Formats: sequence, structure tokens, C-alpha cells
Amino acid sequence: MSSASILLPSDRSIRDAPVLTVPEPWGLMLSPTWRGGMGLAVHSTARGRPTSDAPMLRGAFAGTKPAIHEIAWAQKEWNVCTRKLANQSHLVFMDLQEIEPGVGQNQSLAKLSRRYRAIIHACVLDLKEAANASGDDSLVAKYDTQCQLFEITELIWHLSEILFIECVSGSRVIPYLLEWLRWHKPEVSEFAQEIANQLAPDRHPEYWNVIKLLILHGRTEEARNLLLQHPARKHGVYDAYSSMDELLRKMPLQSHGTHSVSEFNLRWQQWREECLLRLSEGQFVNHGHLQHIAQLLCGDRDAFCEARDLCGSWYGLMVSRLLFSDPVIRALDLRLHAEPSMALMGDDVEVGVLDNILLAMLQYNIPEVISLISSSFGNWWSIAHLADLLHHAGQLESHQLEYGSSMREFLLLEYASSLMSHTSLWQVGADYFLQCPVYGKHYLEVYLDRIAPESDMMAIKLLRLCNKSGLEELACSICKKMAMQAKKNERMGSALNWAIRSKDASFSAAIADKFLSQYAESGHFPCLDMVDHLNPAMLINDQMIFLAKYREFHRLYSSSQLKDSAELLVSLLTSRLAPKKYWFMLLIDCLPLLELDQVVFASDQTYELLQCLEEVEELGLLNVSDDDMDDVRVRASFQLSLCELVLSFCRKQLMVKRYSYFELVLQQIWLVLFWTTMVQVDSLR
Repeated sequence: MSSASILLPSDRSIRDAPVLTVPEPWGLMLSPTWRGGMGLAVHSTARGRPTSDAPMLRGAFAGTKPAIHEIAWAQKEWNVCTRKLANQSHLVFMDLQEIEPGVGQNQSLAKLSRRYRAIIHACVLDLKEAANASGDDSLVAKYDTQCQLFEITELIWHLSEILFIECVSGSRVIPYLLEWLRWHKPEVSEFAQEIANQLAPDRHPEYWNVIKLLILHGRTEEARNLLLQHPARKHGVYDAYSSMDELLRKMPLQSHGTHSVSEFNLRWQQWREECLLRLSEGQFVNHGHLQHIAQLLCGDRDAFCEARDLCGSWYGLMVSRLLFSDPVIRALDLRLHAEPSMALMGDDVEVGVLDNILLAMLQYNIPEVISLISSSFGNWWSIAHLADLLHHAGQLESHQLEYGSSMREFLLLEYASSLMSHTSLWQVGADYFLQCPVYGKHYLEVYLDRIAPESDMMAIKLLRLCNKSGLEELACSICKKMAMQAKKNERMGSALNWAIRSKDASFSAAIADKFLSQYAESGHFPCLDMVDHLNPAMLINDQMIFLAKYREFHRLYSSSQLKDSAELLVSLLTSRLAPKKYWFMLLIDCLPLLELDQVVFASDQTYELLQCLEEVEELGLLNVSDDDMDDVRVRASFQLSLCELVLSFCRKQLMVKRYSYFELVLQQIWLVLFWTTMVQVDSLR
């Protein structure tokens, strides 16, 4: 036995991809077939193209059936939490497609971006809760990994919202970046609350670190409240603590557009000069922590180098330094401070994928951002939705692929393809395909064609998508498959329904003929409800019309509308609408009407029935041989003779109605003939 290895696509690197070994006989090769979504069906085949002279398996293995190996990847990507994420973000995505360019577009995009971030944050909380509730170590590790991934996604998304939507006009960016830091470092608030609740807050080991972090994040009021709880702070005495409290109270903080740049810059310069003056006067020299805080307020480089461990990251250090050195910096100038901040963190800090992504964002290198996220995150959700948002913000217009569709469409196609492999997310994926103008419809058609409907409800959902997408041929194919499956399972009502939906005249005619054949054999219509509700729009061929009219004849007869039922029955025969193989069945249906006391057939109708009867005999539809005298055909022959006799009588009776003088005599003659024939029939039995 040989081992054929298949290298599966990896989320990170081909070198780290898992290797699947498929055992097959020597001399054979593996042939893969795409089975839709993230999966392949792999089977062995002889080398070269199989022909009638060269069977698929040769030698000792000839005549054996090759095994089919189903291979799938990225199947564990979706769980309860991530499916919820996909469904909720789908609603936001569809709302985003409705935004019209113009005045107020950025405000609408910012609102939708915040909705995306709220969904990501909710997913993070759900994953943490699932990890805490799980007792399986492997599941806990999986949830933790996904949780970290979406936390990073939220961090990147928030910065993208700031750089590419909120501050696209070059406005002040520091207020937005401070919110970014506060949102993604919630532990600072937790520590602050924990310390504030202590009986002796200053004895907490993180007391001064938390105060410094609050100041670095621009949360001066919270820092002042903690400083007030220090026992060295003496009320009514102006000391170093009072001086620091005054500086923090006077520190100008800008909000979103409340002051002009020049006005705020003037206030900030005056405040900074006061900080430098007090620091130079040595007001805090005897208090190490206050001295360090004063140096931070003055933007001292060495002080920030000392506080780099508090900031935790180069981008946190960069924002805090800019808060106290250049608070009115524009978003476009942030790239100038990124690498110096990284250098300030030290040479021993390793630069990771997240760092490279953030650097590319600060440099407005969107293609590099997309490339890094696509190759590192292991899923298409993040980059597909982010790229779509950037596309609507006008940030992707100048970044087109050298081949095929746009970058946005390429990413949406990849994400939608990953959804189509899941049993409960394929409908969501279809909406993403429909938003891809170049290849979306083609992709959707290929994927939908490979989905096997497991129920009528699922098939109806597929049909709605086909009708919505204009895929008429695919809709017809799905209906035919469902009709054949229903016919195979003897569900004739469902088969007829799907045949009508297919709008295929020949196919629906075959199903209608099956209905009539079952009635001819059993004397009962299968699924009367379905036949009773056939409307004119469903009658797309002669067999369907005949089936509907024939059922209408039975309803008229059951409701004692004898004249109408007789007229309809004759019209089915004379119009040649009924297939000739069912003519005898219709003639048999005439018998109860002919035996009535009242005359329901007109003279010309009687002649028409006799002509049909003669044609049935001439065509030999009821040949009864001596070798095949089964009860059914013998009974049919007797019924045919009786039908001819009664028809002859009725014709004569209608002819003599004009001559009442002979009426009684003719009736008596008919009775004699009739009873004589019946005696002969009984003797034959």
C-alpha cells in the first residue's frame, strides 16, 4: 500500500498545514472533486484518462469500487457564538448597502461601524462565557483563541473607524484615540474601582500605577479622586499634592470639535508652561511619584520611557506622548510618531502581526492592511466586512486588483464561499454573493446547484433565492429533482406540485399521466386536495388540463349537476383533449348517466359517444385473447358491450322523442332487447 498525501490550506502558513494521508493501492492516483464549500471528495483512479478499454482500476484491484474520502477544512470555524456573529453582522451589511453617497454619509458609516463593533464585542463576551462553561480543555483552548482573535479584530476595526471615517478630513485625532485606548484597556477602570473601594487605597500595590495610567489616558478627574484619598493630602494646606491637583484640574481636554484648534492650542501652551515652571521650581522633588507625573505632564521623553511598561504597547505609548506633546496632531501625521514610539519601547520588544497591521493603517497603506489580515486571521469575516466598509467610505477606489473583480468583491466572494459550506449559513452567504456585481451571480449559481435539499422547506428557500437572483434554469432543475424524489417516495401530490413549479410542460405531463394511471387502476385520485386546487396558471399542457377537467367532471357529478357533467365528459372526448388510452375510462363514466331516468345526453352527443366507442374498438385498446382471459379485461369487454347497447337505446329514444305516437312501443322494444342482452351476458360469466 502506498500513501498519497494531500496538503490542506492553512490559516497561517502552508508550512504549518496539517497533512492528511489517504491510503490507496500502488499505481493509482488521487482525483479530487469539489463538493461545494470548503470540501473535496477524493477518490482513486488509474493513471491517465479512464476509457472503456482502460477501466478505472486495473490488475488485482479490477472490479473493486474505489473508496471516496470526504475532506473538509475550516469546519470548526463556526460555532454557536460565531454563527450569531455572522447572522447579526449580515443585517448590518445589508443596511450598509442602502447608504447613498452625499451629505451625512460619514456619520451614517460611523454609526454602522459602531454596530459592527458592538457585534464583535458581544461575540467576545459570548466566547468567554462559553469557555467558562465548558469542561473540555480542547474546547476552552479553542474558545480562548477565537476570543483573542476577535479582541484584536475589534481593536483594528475601531482604529480603522477613526482613521478612515471619523478623521478622514484631517481633523484632530487625539480625542478619538483616547477613547480607543479606554475602550480596549478596560482593566484600568477595574483597577481604579477596586482601589477606590479600599479602606487604605494608598497601600494598594498598584495605587500609583493606576493614577499614572489614568493620567496617560486623559482621565484626569478619576486620577484626582484617587489622589484625594492619599493620607499625605492635607486639606487647607497648599502642598505638592495640592499643586498637582491644581495642574490636573486646569489641564485642557479637547472633545470632538468643541473648541477651535487655535483656541485650544493657546490654552494648552499656557497650561504646559505652568507645568514646566512648577517642575523647575522643584515643587515635587521630594515626592517621587508626583515628580514622575509632573514630568509626564510636561512630555518628558525619559519619563515616558520609564512609563512604557505601564502603557503596555507602542501605540498606547504613542497616544499618551502625543496627548502631552502635540494634542492637536492630525491623523495623517501619526505615521511620523509610530516608529519613534516603537523604538522607545526597547529593542527587546518583538514586532508581531498586529504591530505591522497598525503601522500599515497609520501609513494609510490599505492593501498591506488587507494582505496582513487575510493571511493571519484564519477567517474571511473580519477583512470582508472591513473592506466593504472602507469601500463605501471611498478608501478602496484607488486599490483595484490587476485581474478579475475589485478587491472588495474578491474578499466578499471568499467570505460568502466559506458560509456556503455551512448548513445554516448558506442563505446568509447568498446575500453576499448578490452584492458582487461581476462574479457574484455565477458563484451563487454554482453553489446552489450543489446544495441537496433535505426537505420541501429547504427547497422552497432555494427557489426563493433563485427567483430573487434571476436563476430560472436552476430553479427549474431544483423543482425537477424534488418532483422525482417525491415520485420515487410515492408522494404524488408533492410530485405534482413540484412538477408544476418546474414550468416544464413535458415533465409535468408525465407526473399528471402518473396521477391518471393511478386513478385508472384504483378508481381513486391520489391527493385530491392538490388536484382540486389546480388553477388555470398551472395548466401548462394538455395532460394537466385533462386532469383538472376530469376532476371537475367528478365534482359536478357528485353535486348532481348531471347535465353539466355529461356535457363536460363529452367535450373531453370530442375535443381529443383526453389521451386515447383513457377513452374507455371516460366511456365507462358515461354508464351511470345513461342509466338515469332523465335524458342528459343530446342526440348529437350520443352520436359522438358512439363514434368514440367504435374508435376504441378499432384501435384495439381492449383486445381480449383466449390465452389472456384475466378478470379485468373480461369485465371491461362486458362493460363495453353494455355501454354500446345503452348508447344505441338512448340514440333511438332521442330520435323518437319527436314522434310521441311510437314512444311506448319503442320503449317496450328496447326493454326486451336490453334484458335479452343482459341474460346473454350473465350466461357468458
